[in-house]
Amino acid sequence: MANGINQNLNGVDSITSIIGSETFLSLDTDIQNKIIDTVHNDKEKDGGVMGKFLGTKPANASMHIGFILCVLLVLLMGIDFVHSYIVNESINMDLVNTIVPVITLSIGYIFGKGSN
Repeated sequence: MANGINQNLNGVDSITSIIGSETFLSLDTDIQNKIIDTVHNDKEKDGGVMGKFLGTKPANASMHIGFILCVLLVLLMGIDFVHSYIVNESINMDLVNTIVPVITLSIGYIFGKGSN
């Protein structure tokens, strides 16, 4: 039954277009509820753009936060490097001395966490 529901939902983008269709309204109430639950669960498992990139497993959330933090800090340092090159000044070493330990700590956490 679930395969039939999933096959019927291919190409459908939103729950409103499903509910508004004449075919949906002519179905049994139990089947309507199963279709709504299937669409809701599929959207919930999707996780959006970040979910597609990082995954949706809740146990990995802390590692994902560490990864995002590393990316943002590397971008901040990159912007500072480009800015210092453009204005022909030296690199802000206070910024580098603050950011690099946080990045290495986060990377150590990401790779050293292991499984429990």
